[in-house]
Amino acid sequence: MSSEANMQNFIGGTSRPRTVMLSLGIPLAVSAGIYVAMKYAQKKRSQFPLITLHGGQQVLQRLIDYHGARAKLDKAEANLERLLKDNTKHPDIKKLQRAVATLEVSSRRAKAAKMLEDAIERADKAGNLHEAYEFGMLYVEMLIYMGNPEGALKPKCLNDQKITDARRPIFKAISNIMLGKVDEGKKCWEEFKEIREILHLSDISAEEELKNLANDFDEFKRVVELLKQDTKNTKNVKAA
Repeated sequence: MSSEANMQNFIGGTSRPRTVMLSLGIPLAVSAGIYVAMKYAQKKRSQFPLITLHGGQQVLQRLIDYHGARAKLDKAEANLERLLKDNTKHPDIKKLQRAVATLEVSSRRAKAAKMLEDAIERADKAGNLHEAYEFGMLYVEMLIYMGNPEGALKPKCLNDQKITDARRPIFKAISNIMLGKVDEGKKCWEEFKEIREILHLSDISAEEELKNLANDFDEFKRVVELLKQDTKNTKNVKAA
């Protein structure tokens, strides 16, 4: 609804906001202006989550969070080692269980990926295309963090052009860099930046780390290469 229509509805209506503001002695013209501003703010708030989702904001945040989680896993590993060494006669079972549980979480990714794969198939069969698309995006991200960039490039959601969504090129950028295709990765990253500008998200985040990943390709590449090394190390440990 337009601002003019909102204004007319407020002036001629009997809404609760109108009644409350007039009872407080706020002039009708001022009350109407406040009401229109409130409606505009509500509209912006309702649009914001979808815009930030399709703007790839959460993908960049996940990269940052991953390295925070990595530090926590390193700490948990060191803590487990200390607990096992320092308490050989009287081990603190509760503390050991907590340390082990933290390290076990990372081994559940394959199961979660299979669950997402099944969910995509069910959504497709039911004709729920939007749900299938969103499940597909989660599946792509899961494959990336499992160290499977080849597989992450295959889901059909990455080729769906019906929605303006910066996650498609950013996932492609991450996957290509992990595969050593840096030039292709940079092209995808540039497309990601373009979509963010279309969605007016180029400066939406006040967080410095997010801004760096969204605007500095070398920093983005550095973080992705750390992710690549981590997933490679995880695979080597499982193979040993």
